[in-house]
Amino acid sequence: MRRVAGFLCAFLLVVPAARAEISGAKVKIGVLTDLSGPYEAGAGMGSVEAAKIAAEEFGYKINGVPIEIISADHQNKPDIGASIARRWFDPYFFLSNGQYVRYSIQQDKIDPGYPKPIDDATWPGCYSGALASALNWKDGKIEFFLTNGQYIRYDVANDHADRDYPKDITQDTWPGLENYKSLLAGAFNRENGKAYIFLKDGRYIRYDINADRADAGYPKAIDEQTWPGMNSALGGR
Repeated sequence: MRRVAGFLCAFLLVVPAARAEISGAKVKIGVLTDLSGPYEAGAGMGSVEAAKIAAEEFGYKINGVPIEIISADHQNKPDIGASIARRWFDPYFFLSNGQYVRYSIQQDKIDPGYPKPIDDATWPGCYSGALASALNWKDGKIEFFLTNGQYIRYDVANDHADRDYPKDITQDTWPGLENYKSLLAGAFNRENGKAYIFLKDGRYIRYDINADRADAGYPKAIDEQTWPGMNSALGGR
């Protein structure tokens, strides 16, 4: 599954590469589990087989795109698990100023033939030059925020923006963001179910992904208590 993180006012990072432009495009579902340790009986190959059964019920396709189940043993060691995940997420996509590059982690370099323009041939339905930030979202979606206060919902499996987008950022579509839609500078989501949306005025909003609304008490200032070291790195804005 492709993931996205937006970086402040510089570029957007998209990973991994389940894209139609890649030969043999497919959706890879990774099961990272204990295959050799104390939790093998409770998870292990049982979780791998469960993923395969679920894929089989969908005919091993999502919207016509083939599904591939991959698995690996993390050995209950965070460094091994992280290394495997990085390999699974190769390559990355960096988007900036109406262009993008594809970067190979394993080769540690930009792939030949890049940069390429962001257009309907490469990112169908996205608007070149208008992207402000992006987020991984639920149900295989990517949310692209635009500089004009709108957003586009991008379907990873279809490799195309959803119909009837862009839409306005309002209290109905993004509760808690409407008053700040012209200030969006960057965003990313973490494993805690929260998205962190940074504003151009030196503040940030914490957004609850499952509840689909901004948390109460936000925006807050980016300072040494909330984001140690970031304020000075951004020039003390």
